[in-house]
Amino acid sequence: MKFLIALLFLINCLAFFMLQHIQKQSELLAEQSISEQDAVLESPKPIALLSELSAEQLEALNPEPVIVVEPTPLESEPPIEGETSLLVDPQ
Repeated sequence: MKFLIALLFLINCLAFFMLQHIQKQSELLAEQSISEQDAVLESPKPIALLSELSAEQLEALNPEPVIVVEPTPLESEPPIEGETSLLVDPQ
């Protein structure tokens, strides 16, 4: 009987210490999640709406790329004998 009471006492002690550890761990996780949420809310740069920007500022954000295309004269290319004969109508 003494053995059974001692075993129940040890099980209760183990359960008590496990619950204490779980409570401390959950408190630490809650504090960590709160600090992470606060860090996410802080922005390193000020936020500006696109509607608040002027035309020059919008152009600076997204400039249109300039594409330079040089036309090549067709006379400079050598004619291909086999394929051009198929495309030309002999009339």
